[in-house]
Amino acid sequence: MFKKRFLIILVTVLALVLIGVSIPVIIINWPETSDDPNNHDYYQELTEFKFTISEIPLSTTSAILRYPSPILAEYIKQETFGPEGGTTYMAYIFRPVTDNVQMGLLIPMGAADTIAMVAGEEYKIEYQTRYGFPDGYSLYFLTIQKNAKIILLGLSDWTINYEFHLSDFLPIQVSQTRVLSDHYIDGNFGWLRMTNTEIMFVLDGESTKLYQGQSAVLGDYQITLLEAREIEYDPKAYDAGQKSISYVIYRNN
Repeated sequence: MFKKRFLIILVTVLALVLIGVSIPVIIINWPETSDDPNNHDYYQELTEFKFTISEIPLSTTSAILRYPSPILAEYIKQETFGPEGGTTYMAYIFRPVTDNVQMGLLIPMGAADTIAMVAGEEYKIEYQTRYGFPDGYSLYFLTIQKNAKIILLGLSDWTINYEFHLSDFLPIQVSQTRVLSDHYIDGNFGWLRMTNTEIMFVLDGESTKLYQGQSAVLGDYQITLLEAREIEYDPKAYDAGQKSISYVIYRNN
């Protein structure tokens, strides 16, 4: 039913584009479900956004502490790293302008595989983390900027509703607008149920609503919602923290 509705919307959008009608917001995919018997039309997550900043040689267990945020650095190249701990990473290699050493920004493959950067140019990297159990962090927040414009914004957190007022780029509002009570998966190991949620993004006066697994083009930006779910925890569990939201925003030009 949902896929049929999406195909109708897609055909309509394409027809409008062909006759010259401007469509500022385009949802470019539909989320996948699973054949798992515990899955009740639950839209599947994509790879969660997180990061490690490592000196060379690369490692996900040793973060750079002597380069506090923000970091101004020259971009060198992109390569793959791993697998380490069962995960393969995209490694974006930089050289901080204050030092001659190289550092790597490591992001799990599938979360942010293509960041539009030019070798030899300088970028501003800002990041924030907050400690949480069980994976070490309850918040990952990172931006890469060039000439006061977003190249990449990535966030994963236990908290869903956000409004950014960062001086270097556009205000971004992120809020949960609906819980999809008929789209859920039953679980164990600390959580009892995950239920899909609908998330609204507002950038520069334009808005779109997405489910996890969906992407949309919104003006000059592409948004991919990696995770968006309401989580019911087992009250007996003390180490079952999961992210409620994870997404990346890229600038298209």
